[in-house]
Amino acid sequence: MNQESTSVCGYLENNGTITKITSIEDVEKWLGNIRNGDDDMITRINLMDRTAQKQHENKSSWNDPNGAEYVPLGSSGCFLKKGVYGRRAYKTSEYTAVIGDRAFANSTELETVYVSDKVTAIGENTFMNCYNLIEVRLPLSLKLINTGCFSNCTALREIVIPEGTLFIEKEAFSNCDLLNKITLPGSLMGIGDDVFWACKELQDIYVPNYAFDKIAQMLPEKLHEKLRGI
Repeated sequence: MNQESTSVCGYLENNGTITKITSIEDVEKWLGNIRNGDDDMITRINLMDRTAQKQHENKSSWNDPNGAEYVPLGSSGCFLKKGVYGRRAYKTSEYTAVIGDRAFANSTELETVYVSDKVTAIGENTFMNCYNLIEVRLPLSLKLINTGCFSNCTALREIVIPEGTLFIEKEAFSNCDLLNKITLPGSLMGIGDDVFWACKELQDIYVPNYAFDKIAQMLPEKLHEKLRGI
């Protein structure tokens, strides 16, 4: 299959092994390793069905009816290269495995995003400057929220990061002026610097009681008073 080179930056996990992703080829290799692994992992990533694969196997990219651009990853799913503009709500394709850098950046009319169940990584600055974004639903499959992912989402008031997420990279929620409440999972292995920089309204950071101390160590001391055990 002839695919154009597309930048991806992130990390994916398989049975505790973290792999850095810098290209579509890396994603394909990682998913290939999963396919050669146990049946449970195959089920988790939900490989693209044969009908969809046949439809797109000879294309370097394809567009959904809303104009979003996807790059097929063999039989393993799709890489969302470019999101939509001029829409208030969008749900990613059920075959999406990775959402690329800046895919939805500057989508100023976007208010609601539903990230589909197979997505494992969201790229750098993916939703940057989505000034009217107020609702984001993330899947349990998610492993990585990358650098600046939701930066300058100035209307976002609260968000739940699902259990299973491993990394939230630096400045992921920086300048989210109205962000008041966020729920973090106990699965986190790392939180980058300045994740909540200039989040002036942030009052409550909810974390599971069993992971309270671990997550507190990942956050600057000035945020400890905002931690709430659940």
